[in-house]
Amino acid sequence: MAQRITITIPDDLHDRLHVVKEKINVSQASCQGGIMNAVQLEEIKAAAIPDKEKLLAKLRLQREESITGLRDAGEKAGISDAASMDYDDFIAVAAVYENLHSADGDSFSPYEELRDSVMIWLEDELNDREKKFGKFDWEVYLRGWVDGVMGVWSGIKDEL
Repeated sequence: MAQRITITIPDDLHDRLHVVKEKINVSQASCQGGIMNAVQLEEIKAAAIPDKEKLLAKLRLQREESITGLRDAGEKAGISDAASMDYDDFIAVAAVYENLHSADGDSFSPYEELRDSVMIWLEDELNDREKKFGKFDWEVYLRGWVDGVMGVWSGIKDEL
């Protein structure tokens, strides 16, 4: 048995339909076919991912692990690079660090800030990393790098 439903269409489409409605079967040719296709697509998606929540949980965890690993790699590189830095380099990174940890640090881009001052330390590392692993989130890596450099700086600056 067929069921009736009501659909809403924009006024301009209604006006155009009114002119040609004698030539087409709106219900069968247009609406039923379109609805059938949309339903089939949703059924295919549901069948392809039987446990969507489980998949989402797994992917969220993997993304978080990836971000944490990238941040940690940046921090280790920052600690290593700090051993070769000059005083002015530490001061430049310290300014970036202050911005990162300010009230609007979430929207702050360490790349933009570091580009003109100490990016020389990172260009080769970032390019090598991108060649090895493909595209990655430079912002996460740079935040870790800045934290690594500042960890070294905070341990020595008071002794200057």
